[in-house]
Amino acid sequence: MFSALISLVILIGDFMEHGQKDRCVVCFQRLVILNFFYNLFNSIVNFYLLLGGVRDNLFTHILDFLLALSYVGILLMIAKFMVTYIARYQDVSGWWMVAARIFVWTSTIIWFIYMTYAVAPHDILTALMLRRRVDAMNLLYSVFLLILVLRYRKCFTAEEWLSVNSIIILPAFAALVRIRYPQIVSVQLSITLSSLLINSFLHMKQAERLREQEKKLMENQTQLMISQIRPHFVFNVLNTIHILCELEPLKAQSAIEHFSMYLRRNLDILSGTDTMIPVRNELEHVEHYLQLEKMRYGDDLNVIMDISAYNFWIPSLTIQPIVENAVKHGIQRRPNGGTIFIRTQETEDYYEVYVEDNGRGFDPQEEKNDGKQHVGLRNVRERLAALCSGDLTVHSMIGEGTMVRMRLPKGEMQEEMGKVPA
Repeated sequence: MFSALISLVILIGDFMEHGQKDRCVVCFQRLVILNFFYNLFNSIVNFYLLLGGVRDNLFTHILDFLLALSYVGILLMIAKFMVTYIARYQDVSGWWMVAARIFVWTSTIIWFIYMTYAVAPHDILTALMLRRRVDAMNLLYSVFLLILVLRYRKCFTAEEWLSVNSIIILPAFAALVRIRYPQIVSVQLSITLSSLLINSFLHMKQAERLREQEKKLMENQTQLMISQIRPHFVFNVLNTIHILCELEPLKAQSAIEHFSMYLRRNLDILSGTDTMIPVRNELEHVEHYLQLEKMRYGDDLNVIMDISAYNFWIPSLTIQPIVENAVKHGIQRRPNGGTIFIRTQETEDYYEVYVEDNGRGFDPQEEKNDGKQHVGLRNVRERLAALCSGDLTVHSMIGEGTMVRMRLPKGEMQEEMGKVPA
């Protein structure tokens, strides 16, 4: 019961955490769930027998079957957890899991045979022999897992050896002790203690990843802000304003207003004051940028906007850099200009933003490394993933144009920020 309570505490703490979990963490959570149920069923059986219940009846047989399922799941999930953890750093052959299943099911068959003898007093010696064989299989399974981690030992640091591999070492030691002293039941307790140790380690690693992610995010924000305020763009706008001051003062005044709002939004992201903003605000920033560009390109730059979804939040400076790419690498290179389409829509699970152009397009399989286009796309993609678990996809064809789609999942993040007024 103590092991069940410890497992329950670990699960409650894990489920209270928000955010996307990787496959390794998911495997660990499933392992703890199975350990919780195994210990719970075991406790029910022991309490039932302690209160005078009969061992050989339908109730205990059902619990024994549930115990067996939990037992199989625990052993398989330990192997799955180790393979998934190693796969973070190196490819792992699928034969390891095949061998693990053979070990586990062989041990389970022996365990079922043992249970049929354990309920009959005259077969107690046979039951004891089978019980020791089950323990021997558990020990052999632990040796198999140790061979696995030794095979990929370069994937583990010293602290990982002490924490992650405890799920193998502690049960192996407990199984060895049980072979010598059958009255000592410590295998499940060892799995629970190692789960507690691994849980602490995973939380520590997650905190380190979050710190690194925040650091990288700030670097991306600074890089993005600097890339948005390019000298050529600033000089072009100022020259345009200078000419308009003499020819069309009212248009010059409007250009100064758009330019000041454009600069303000770019500087806000550097200060970190507007990390997530209503999509309406981001679209206003896009409008300021496009008004400045239309002063240069005139009728060669056409913009069509279809905004059917307003009530969601988006990382600042995500739509505007994509629109700028469309102007620079699509429309600007066409002799007669072109059209940019901007639209938003709401689906059952996502809010989506599309930026399309009928420009020159490019081959996505031959992404350039010249820093002129794809760095900006990568930056936006990383910020979407880090801030709201969103994603960005690009579809382009040479001579036909480019379409960029951003998807932002609905959920607690959007709900906590509140609905944007329509």
